[in-house]
Amino acid sequence: MVDEHRVERPSPILRYFEDALGPLLPEPDFHRLTSYDAAVAATSAHGDLHRCLRCAEWAVGLAAARRQVVGAGTDRWSGRLGEVLRQVRDAGQAIEFALLARLPGVSATNVEMVAWIDDVVALAAEVARATGWEAVPWEDLLVELIGYEPPEDG
Repeated sequence: MVDEHRVERPSPILRYFEDALGPLLPEPDFHRLTSYDAAVAATSAHGDLHRCLRCAEWAVGLAAARRQVVGAGTDRWSGRLGEVLRQVRDAGQAIEFALLARLPGVSATNVEMVAWIDDVVALAAEVARATGWEAVPWEDLLVELIGYEPPEDG
């Protein structure tokens, strides 16, 4: 029998974020990333919609902050991720309702969230190519995303 109330652990979004970002990072940064593996393993899918929204907001901010350094090339990211933010905000309540109501066929990972993470990681890599990884505060974002874990019921 399948437990309908079972929550996926660890967060599929955090796992995907780590898996997508890891190969792009220089070795010292990669080791810092893997130092968060235990914290990521303790997360669940509960906060994934909020994690994805935060990733998109972070990327829009990164593109805006780096526009002067990187140039107009980040405008396409600002536009794309800005549109993602609008879509998430428009659909967020419906998605959350569907997830909470456990409607068949609805999961946090099949509602374009993986594509949003791809966009965030691609923008981070583009900024890093132009300015170096030290200009991309990916670690601050990861710590913040880990913190979106709701407290355990009990």
